[in-house]
Amino acid sequence: AHSHEVNPCFDATVCAMRMKDALDELNFERFSLGVSFGECFCGEVGPSIRADYVVMGTEVNMAARLMGKAPNRGILASKRVYTNSKKFILFRQSEHLKVKGKDGFFHAYIPEARAFAPSTSIIDDGNLSDSPEQPFILLPSREYEMTKMLRALHEAEVSIPKVLILCGGPFLGKSRMISSLSENAISAGFTVLQSFRTSLDSFTSYFPFRQITLTALLMCASKLLGQVTDDEVAAIEMLIENKILTKTDRVVLGSILPTVS
Repeated sequence: AHSHEVNPCFDATVCAMRMKDALDELNFERFSLGVSFGECFCGEVGPSIRADYVVMGTEVNMAARLMGKAPNRGILASKRVYTNSKKFILFRQSEHLKVKGKDGFFHAYIPEARAFAPSTSIIDDGNLSDSPEQPFILLPSREYEMTKMLRALHEAEVSIPKVLILCGGPFLGKSRMISSLSENAISAGFTVLQSFRTSLDSFTSYFPFRQITLTALLMCASKLLGQVTDDEVAAIEMLIENKILTKTDRVVLGSILPTVS
């Protein structure tokens, strides 16, 4: 995973994107979301007989203003959120906006998708900017770990499977090392399944494996069917019908993918 466990702007943006996806699935016709970041007051206000628990501050107002300016079923994020999240999320720049309480016009940013590699690109008018990504230069202190990972990859090529766990604090280059290993694996003919998660996902059992399991399930069904499918329920029923999986497998997979249980 990317090293952004201590990035509240990223967490807030991903939260908004997931909320949008959930509301879309529930077929809500009208909603909008605004994301801002900064200091605010959070606590009780008023006498004990009539107290309210509130969140107040400039950034709270900005989030509300952005929510009001966002298109229906859309998200707008502030420039500060964009600045602190652009390495991990692809944004599209909005048109000029003017909101109450802020002088002049300014741009907000529309989160489009997760970036599966560090990037500072903006999607503008539907086109990704051509900013070249910096080449990956391995730190000398990480050469031993990278060599060990590549050795495990070569052993896997001759049917000696390995499990590697790469641990470390933020900003040590874990994501770039994993990305480099993935590129080597793809070049060697492996199929690479990836899941990008944050510390928030640790509260949901098996959640880090959900994306990997879903991708593998759909790939197997697509290969059997001879065409691409994105229906996980139909996919698992087809695999059971062809005796590749059993009903017990379906129960086990249901603990990871609730939609197929």
